Amino acid sequence: MLRKKTTLTTLLIASAGLSMPVLADQHDESSSQPTTPWYVGAKLGGSSVVNMDAGVTDVTDIEKNSTTWSVYGGYRLFPWLSLELGYTDLGKVELKDVAGKFTATGLDAAVKATYAINEKFDVFARVGAYYYDWKASGGGVCCSVKDTAATAGVGGEYKFAGDWGAQLEYKYYNDVGGSPDFHTYNIGVNYYF
Repeated sequence: MLRKKTTLTTLLIASAGLSMPVLADQHDESSSQPTTPWYVGAKLGGSSVVNMDAGVTDVTDIEKNSTTWSVYGGYRLFPWLSLELGYTDLGKVELKDVAGKFTATGLDAAVKATYAINEKFDVFARVGAYYYDWKASGGGVCCSVKDTAATAGVGGEYKFAGDWGAQLEYKYYNDVGGSPDFHTYNIGVNYYF
């Protein structure tokens, strides 16, 4: 009985060892084509808010620029079409003459279309929805709301090493918190499994 287990174990180890070169050949490090449809990424950049509600801007000036960041995952349905879901923080809109601020955070869902210029460089466009939590904080600052805003963006990605890509992106968020629009400019990194 022990001999059968030892023989079976030896055969399993040997077959696993023999299959490793086959698996290694399936993924070429210099290729920009990932081996699975899954990827993850993170972005960091700046945001600029426009069309802030007159109820706010009539009372005080605002700091229109802030830092934005996002983490996300994606699934490629086709080489040119992906679905993405992530968490995005659009930063804060600080009030200058009144103690208070607004923040926007939430889930970001999008459909991404990609066009490969060559093996290393892609351009992309995406449209989606932002399920946000718009929070008002400070004395006399109104109002907090949870809602959905439309999004659209364009960018480019450079595959710099094996499964890694660096991207530059512009993304627009329409009517977050009622009237403000956010323009974001991000740099990011993606990892393809």
